[in-house]
Amino acid sequence: MDLASLRGKRALVTGAAGFIGRRVSEVLCAQGALVTTLVRASSHVRDTSMPGVQVVVGSVADKECIEEVVNMCKPEYVFHCAGVSRTTIQGHGDEMAYVTVNTLGTMYLVNAVHAVGTTCGFVALGTLEESTEGRSNNETDVVPASLYALSKLYATKYVEYMRVMHGFPGIVLRPTIVYGPGQTGGMFIPALVEACLKRKRFDMTSGEQKKDFLYVDDLVSAMLLAVVTPHVRHAIIGVGSGKERSLRDIALWIERIVGARGCVKVGTLPYRCDERMHYQADITTVVRVLGWRPVVDLEEGLRRTVEWWKNAK
Repeated sequence: MDLASLRGKRALVTGAAGFIGRRVSEVLCAQGALVTTLVRASSHVRDTSMPGVQVVVGSVADKECIEEVVNMCKPEYVFHCAGVSRTTIQGHGDEMAYVTVNTLGTMYLVNAVHAVGTTCGFVALGTLEESTEGRSNNETDVVPASLYALSKLYATKYVEYMRVMHGFPGIVLRPTIVYGPGQTGGMFIPALVEACLKRKRFDMTSGEQKKDFLYVDDLVSAMLLAVVTPHVRHAIIGVGSGKERSLRDIALWIERIVGARGCVKVGTLPYRCDERMHYQADITTVVRVLGWRPVVDLEEGLRRTVEWWKNAK
């Protein structure tokens, strides 16, 4: 992947304190880009700072803040990773954060970047949940099954609108389930790894759900390619490994890698009422348009993830 065009270029990364945003920032720095990051006030700013990176504390949901940041750094490339997911919503009544951050925040950012007019490439992260049955490739949409997915879909459609009507260089990548070193919180893989390392009981369903897991560095490479590849005509591109693996198999792999057999209790929890039993990306378009393919297979990615957790403790 030829990323030489990023050297010396001004790049803005939103959500840079998050799992994906931080990794994007690290790779951009390694490529010699001039990086400005936007992080929430609740983030540990010292943990998100990197040599040569300008850190700005603020929210994409704050229209004036976004306009100030964009006017200040005049980005040539934008990586929009900020967002609210289901794991960050604390309880009933907080759901409006999906709209204010995911939808309005994206609109504010796109408008501010478009007004400055310096941007050569803009990539935002959507989710495969925006599309039909969790199996869509790119642009076949139905009513999403959650408010989170709906807020992402509206954001995607705004990027697409600005691209078609105003020539805005916006691309939305719809990744599957992203995992890897640095990921913490309530997602399946980090929660499972942490439980196994602590030799704690991990209750789960029968694990017959088949999911498409994407290693974080593979997603980052797709994001970088999306902004440096000329004449990309697709506004919405699905990204994943293209392979389904059952949660049961993943749980048993992690148990074996850690050496903590017996921690995982398969079948002790019921399936959710809205459980999707299949969740897989068709990567035909991303391979053809960006020349991208995932390079880290699931078992290797799990090994790297476990190793990171061991060193992080």
